[in-house]
Amino acid sequence: MKVQPFIFTFLLFLFGCKSKQDPKIRGEIKIELTNNMFNRLKGTYFYLYELSSKRVIDSVLVKDKVVLFKASVAKNTNPIFVKVKCWEFRNGIKHSLPIGFKYKAPNVVYSHFYIDKSKTFIKAFDILNNEESFFEGSSQNVPFFLNIELRYPGKDSIKNLVIRKHNINIIKQYPNSDILLLQLYSYKEYFPIDELKYLLNKFDTQVKDFDLYTRMQTYLSDPIDFNKKYPSFIPFENFEGKTETVDIKIQKLHLIVFWASWCGPCRKEIPELLKLYNNYSKKGFKITSISIDTDRQLWKNALMQENMPWKQLLAIDDSRQLLDKNYAINAIPKSFLFDDKNKLITSFKGFDSSFGGKVKMLIEVKK
Repeated sequence: MKVQPFIFTFLLFLFGCKSKQDPKIRGEIKIELTNNMFNRLKGTYFYLYELSSKRVIDSVLVKDKVVLFKASVAKNTNPIFVKVKCWEFRNGIKHSLPIGFKYKAPNVVYSHFYIDKSKTFIKAFDILNNEESFFEGSSQNVPFFLNIELRYPGKDSIKNLVIRKHNINIIKQYPNSDILLLQLYSYKEYFPIDELKYLLNKFDTQVKDFDLYTRMQTYLSDPIDFNKKYPSFIPFENFEGKTETVDIKIQKLHLIVFWASWCGPCRKEIPELLKLYNNYSKKGFKITSISIDTDRQLWKNALMQENMPWKQLLAIDDSRQLLDKNYAINAIPKSFLFDDKNKLITSFKGFDSSFGGKVKMLIEVKK
């Protein structure tokens, strides 16, 4: 199960001081620089980025060899996936660079890590001077750094027993792991409901305070319509920046495609979608493309390059929460084909070369 940093928003909120034992404290982050790094970066700023929302949650001026992001109070107990970046001039060009570090594997340099109430200490890796580097911090980082993964079951009942034993052992080793919970949530449609409930109960009680746990419980309470609803209830944004939804006007067939400007396979399938649109749009076939881009300008640039003549929408923050709750869009391009009653006919990842024939057949049947 290959897992990328999926889109989940963990917002920070500052309020009155509490004791150091309060689990809603975000622990301090201390970064020790090499002499060469300090000389290069003195007087610049380090920025702490939250990966899910791509926003800066703190910044510190580099005045000493040890850079300190002070402890602060958080709204909830969710572990936060972050990286530290800075701006550095190299050969007269300004670059945005992550602060890297090593963890056990001598030839691997990391830049992303989890933070929670624990203190974090990083001895930064200097790419220009290969000096000692290491990381100490939240236990949330261990399964991430070691690339620990759950597996999802298939059709072979014997193999599924092995997979089940593997998953149980992994969760027992890392019972408070946010990334394992994320894996389970992201691939929940592949698991039987009873198996999801069983594995979820193997996590520690503190995980019950995580937003992901709540989302999983919401899914388990009503899994039947998951990945099947017609998304007219979700607010998106159009090219002009106004709120817009997917049309509810009846069409014979409506293909809804989730994509992004940075997704190579998504861009590659657009010519095939254009052929379908040109062949069948006058016969009741409709397409709506919904981008999950986080950069509006990159999305708009892609639209101007591709010239897709059908409706284009962008998932905004409110959209993402509803998409996450109702659909499994863990890989793109992901498409959903609905009939004239807005009922799901099929869904698929990537572009199926036989899809044109299916559309033609369905259009003919609905004459």
